Amino acid sequence: MADVLRSLARLIEPVLHRVKGLAQRGVVRSSDDARRALTVSVGGLAGESLADVERLAHYGLTSRPPVGAEVVLLCLGGNRSHPVVVADEDRRERPAGELAEGEVCVYAAGGARVFLRADGSVEVEAPGDVTVNGKVTVTGDVEASGDVSAGGDVADLVGTLAALRTAYNAHVHPDPQGGSTGPPVPTV
Repeated sequence: MADVLRSLARLIEPVLHRVKGLAQRGVVRSSDDARRALTVSVGGLAGESLADVERLAHYGLTSRPPVGAEVVLLCLGGNRSHPVVVADEDRRERPAGELAEGEVCVYAAGGARVFLRADGSVEVEAPGDVTVNGKVTVTGDVEASGDVSAGGDVADLVGTLAALRTAYNAHVHPDPQGGSTGPPVPTV
């Protein structure tokens, strides 16, 4: 009976080895974003090193994981000659404790974040400038806690909405009967 078990173990061992090698964890050592498919070099947890591993991402979303990010590698069919990264995460950058159930956050190193909140609102946090290239259409109200600048002819005349408001509030017109009119009086 012991001989049968040993023989069976020898037969199953290569299959078990391939099954164990289907998925593994690793750490990003470098990345290359110059190609059509982003590739990473990964250090495996058992000390092995894998270079030029394709990193698959969801359609419409892309990112470049930083050195030190953790990855999950899949070796399809147990073939370790062509692994792919199917998930990555960087615990150092992930906004922890900031999401309610059902919410989404797009984040990057440097602190920029876009939150899609469960109540339908969108929140953008950017320690630097936010630039929009293209036409912006707003169908609701626009509120600003700071000043608003305008381009084109308005910018040449006044520069900002605060400057326009100051110029408007102080302007007067000549009165045909002599003198000038007073500044505008709000009717609200």
